[in-house]
Amino acid sequence: MKTRYIDIPDDKWGILFIYDFDIMDADEMGGIMESFGLPEHKINEAIKILLGVNTGMTISREDLRMSVIFVGAASSMEQFADTVAHECDHVQTAICDYYNVPYGSEDAAWTQGYIIRRIAHEIKNDILRH
Repeated sequence: MKTRYIDIPDDKWGILFIYDFDIMDADEMGGIMESFGLPEHKINEAIKILLGVNTGMTISREDLRMSVIFVGAASSMEQFADTVAHECDHVQTAICDYYNVPYGSEDAAWTQGYIIRRIAHEIKNDILRH
């Protein structure tokens, strides 16, 4: 399991980005999900889904100003990018809701672009090796 932490500037929001995991990481993943407030039955369901191909999940906690993104195994690089973009949209929505930023605004677009750029920067070496 690979974990990267991404910070939105000015301590606005933190993102825990988790990918490249398997069944051996289920307990650690469950612990993270529990810390984000997911009940046990939802954790078990989420892990089963995430161990499939082309899956992802985002959990956000406004009180912590933090999100966790899980991205499962992908059938292609394009599918991985699609899942990352989809999950980043959920994070952007949580941030915009928290800060009352209008959807479709330049600030919202910048936020999503920043998150995707930071994820790409953090994982580029892992991706380039494959």
